[in-house]
Amino acid sequence: MRWIARSRKRFCRAAAYLREAGFDKKQVGAYLLVGLPHQSLEAVEASILTVNQNGLTPVPTYYTPIPHTALWKEAVVVSPYDRKLIRCFPTMRFFPA
Repeated sequence: MRWIARSRKRFCRAAAYLREAGFDKKQVGAYLLVGLPHQSLEAVEASILTVNQNGLTPVPTYYTPIPHTALWKEAVVVSPYDRKLIRCFPTMRFFPA
């Protein structure tokens, strides 16, 4: 899980650069994929907290599995929905930005 720590550190650094450049929370949002296979609610909450703590706006967005991509088979296995019948989902945010 060292890659998570490295990713978080890089995100924090990028957010700091944006704040230093004069951007504020209303101007910059961080899209967060929600509903990834095996993703926990705690992981989503931690991501939202990290974004908020870094002065940006979290924008939770549904994960949209696309057939024949790396996560497609795994998404079909763990999903409560029959994704084999649904070929494409529109990307939807939980709330407007």
